[in-house]
Amino acid sequence: LLERAKSQERLFLQRCETVELRHAAAASFNTQQTFDLVVSFNAWYGLPVEKVERYQKLLDPRGSHVILLNSEQSVTLDPTRTFVEKVLSAEELITYLQSKKMPHTVINLSSTTLSKEDFLRGESLNPKALAFFQYVLRGKNILPEKIIAHLASKKEEYFHMPQYLIIAKKKGNNKLKMTGFQGDHKKEKNVKCRHPKEGGTE
Repeated sequence: LLERAKSQERLFLQRCETVELRHAAAASFNTQQTFDLVVSFNAWYGLPVEKVERYQKLLDPRGSHVILLNSEQSVTLDPTRTFVEKVLSAEELITYLQSKKMPHTVINLSSTTLSKEDFLRGESLNPKALAFFQYVLRGKNILPEKIIAHLASKKEEYFHMPQYLIIAKKKGNNKLKMTGFQGDHKKEKNVKCRHPKEGGTE
């Protein structure tokens, strides 16, 4: 995975000659520059939720911070939070943005091709999903019986890997309507994404 990431980085730099790429810890990154776009795709799980305010300060007056996180009610995140560690969910970040009155909009994403059968086959784990569970459980040796019992009562939507695309704006920018969810997880939009059943997800 590390080599794949490095090769993608090299390819990106070859195609974008004007891009400056810097490596730094997300929790402590600091710069005097401001940006029109900050992107955090599935990279916020281990950061304290309040760190989002640091990145809001890096935005230009009309800039956006786009954050993609899994829902706490997703097969991608819930097993990690249940059996390994409590990592940040999209719902927690949205609730924090609402509490701070930070302008944002929310788009719900989910798979149209994945189903419960892709993870469970009767009272057993789907053999094709074993590598996936090793990943979300961080290699922890969790008894399959525990995982199966935990997943058995989950609704079909849980296995569609729901995510939230959160677009946060700089505080004081009132051009973006504040939206989010309350109670029934009201969304600005619902977007269905296709995921290949073979070879993992995209």
